[in-house]
Amino acid sequence: MSILERWDADCWRHAEDKADGDRIEVFIQAVGRNAEIPGIVQLYLAFAIEAAKPEHPAHEYFHARFSRIQIGLADAIKERQRSGHLASSVLPSSLAQRLIAVADGLQLQALLTPDIDVVQQLRQTLDEVSTDTLVKK
Repeated sequence: MSILERWDADCWRHAEDKADGDRIEVFIQAVGRNAEIPGIVQLYLAFAIEAAKPEHPAHEYFHARFSRIQIGLADAIKERQRSGHLASSVLPSSLAQRLIAVADGLQLQALLTPDIDVVQQLRQTLDEVSTDTLVKK
């Protein structure tokens, strides 16, 4: 647990340094950094599955982590909507939840198929709800 907590904190700090304050970009950078180290992804996914059980000692940690990330992403999505870069029809909390699910699923797939570009796939997911993409369709 302490390995994951430390990695998580370091990963977010590293991502924040590269993202110019854009919280969605921070998320993408953090996921990309994780994908570069398959062992940490394996540990995280295995631990997250175990922690889904309410009696698991890390249950509250993972619950709080997912909640914090979802709230942060939803706020960032609202900011992009206000600036006109994301469709206003998108529900921020729903898209935030889906981005987390896509990121975790892609990281799992990348363990099985290492040539999957997790960052590119996340960006494509966001592009599909961006106003620029909607205008082009």
